Amino acid sequence: MLVALLMGTYLLPAYAAPESAANAVIPGEPAQLQSLRVFSTSTMDADTSADRDSFTITKTVPAGAPYSRTDDTFANNPNSPIQWPFLVGAPISSWFGYRDCDGCPTFHKGIDINPGMGTPIQAIADGVVTEVGANDWDYGTYVIITHQIDGQVIGSRYAHMIEGSSPLVVGDVVTVGTLVGQVGSTGISTGAHLHFEILLDGVTPTDPYAWMKAKIGS
Repeated sequence: MLVALLMGTYLLPAYAAPESAANAVIPGEPAQLQSLRVFSTSTMDADTSADRDSFTITKTVPAGAPYSRTDDTFANNPNSPIQWPFLVGAPISSWFGYRDCDGCPTFHKGIDINPGMGTPIQAIADGVVTEVGANDWDYGTYVIITHQIDGQVIGSRYAHMIEGSSPLVVGDVVTVGTLVGQVGSTGISTGAHLHFEILLDGVTPTDPYAWMKAKIGS
């Protein structure tokens, strides 16, 4: 159900609204950013163990490994055109909205999901990659994908990923479940997690947990 590709122009550098209030570019530091300005869109259609003879081999999941932390915060419907960023539910350490936090924004524009360092992150729906960036002062390594969902332009941001873990570049057409990158702790981050945002009209942050629950139902 995929796109007539978004028409646009590349902007180098161009900065998304940062997670922190201070978004000044550090003098002398090269910007690592690709962006695509969207002018128009057309509808987007898309511990285990084993017994071996007389002895048992046991495999444990080390702390910080992919999916080393799970929770019943959400569940994916494999038949849904919209999916959570992870295959299974994981702990959510920080929610959307105002919060007390030293060294971080008081208004949190997304949610922080913690399945473990290196866990693969997937695209929530069919779409087009419209921004790829990397810096040390807010989102770290991040990607924005623009979707057309129920007639509305929706942006999804995936931030603090491991540097170099994303195979995506601006203009890539992706389908739901496409690898976006891996959970990391780049930028302003207190530990490995995915900072996940939903942007209405590609711009305005909304509560991603409530939005995803309404669309997926689980």
